[in-house]
Amino acid sequence: MPDLSLSSASQIPDSASLVFQPKNELPGFAADWGRKQTLAQLRASIAAGDVNLDAMLQRIVDAAELFTYANGAAIALHQDNWIVCRARAGEMAPDLESKLDMSSGISGECLQLGKALCCHDAWADPRVNAEACRRLGMRSLAAAPIGEKPNVV
Repeated sequence: MPDLSLSSASQIPDSASLVFQPKNELPGFAADWGRKQTLAQLRASIAAGDVNLDAMLQRIVDAAELFTYANGAAIALHQDNWIVCRARAGEMAPDLESKLDMSSGISGECLQLGKALCCHDAWADPRVNAEACRRLGMRSLAAAPIGEKPNVV
C-alpha cells in the first residue's frame, strides 16, 4: 500500500469553496439537487487539482456522510503499520489521527480482503471495538476499501 502520509499532501492552497448543506435541510427534490451539486463540485475540484490532499479528503467525507444519511463518516489511510483517520464528518466519526491496527478488526479485514464489509451490531460484533462504539453511540458501521487488490488503501 502506498504511504499517503501528510508529507505527500499537495501544498497548493484550497481555492475552491464547496458548501455542504446538512442532510436534514435537504428534503425531497432539494436533497437530490444538493447531492448532485456537491458531487459536481467535488469532480470539478479533483479535475482542477486545486486543493491539497487533506482538504480533498474532508470534502469527500462530508459528501459521503451526506449521501449515505449517516451520523458520521471517516476516511483513514495507511500510515506506517496503522490505519490513521485523516478526515471525519459527523458526531459519530472517530477523532482525527485515531489509529487502527491494520492486522485486526473490521478495517483490517476490509483491507486484507479488499472488499466492503458491514457490521449490523457494533456492540456485539467481535471484529469491532465495542467499547469505542458505545462511547460514540454507534450501533452499525461499514468499511469500504479504496482501490482493488493488490493496491487497496
